Amino acid sequence: DEEYKWNNGTSITYGDTYSEVAPIVKDGEETLTGIEFTYTYYSSDDAILDTKPTKAGHYKVRITVSEDNTTYAGSIDVEFDIAKKEIELVWTEPENLIYDGEEKTPSVEVKESSLIGTDSCSVTSSLTTDKDNINVGTFTFTAQKLSNPNYKLPVNVISPEYTITAKSILTDDAIQDIESQSFTGGLITPNIIVKDE
Repeated sequence: DEEYKWNNGTSITYGDTYSEVAPIVKDGEETLTGIEFTYTYYSSDDAILDTKPTKAGHYKVRITVSEDNTTYAGSIDVEFDIAKKEIELVWTEPENLIYDGEEKTPSVEVKESSLIGTDSCSVTSSLTTDKDNINVGTFTFTAQKLSNPNYKLPVNVISPEYTITAKSILTDDAIQDIESQSFTGGLITPNIIVKDE
């Protein structure tokens, strides 16, 4: 009648190792020891798995008294979850944050130390709603999803704030040479042309 707690009642996250804990078996008031068990694992759609699952997901394990035991028989089904591992995001700001009429897009990747073994995982991101990454002002991007189903995004999916600054056009290179003028005896107003190249 005692509650059976898989893995000693501890939660399991992708990348963790976990133990196969034997259930407590009683015959009346007597707690039985030395009983061997077999463990059969099932996927979320009840398909039998060849090995103990390691990927994130929902599973079931059937713990059965070994067939070698001629005195006792029985089994118990226990459902358990392997939770997705939370990753860390690394944002890199756009190379040029001076206004040029083009979209500014930061890059984002998963911090390598938050991945397990040789796993790879890419991040999809997009401009945060109501933000403008073309004109002068501030903007952010939002991480949307990951390519690897064993991982999950962190709580904070917003990039640092980036600022697009105005382009300066009052420079020597931006002002065209003033055309030569002829003396007229009156006031001469040169036509100054500023170019944006």
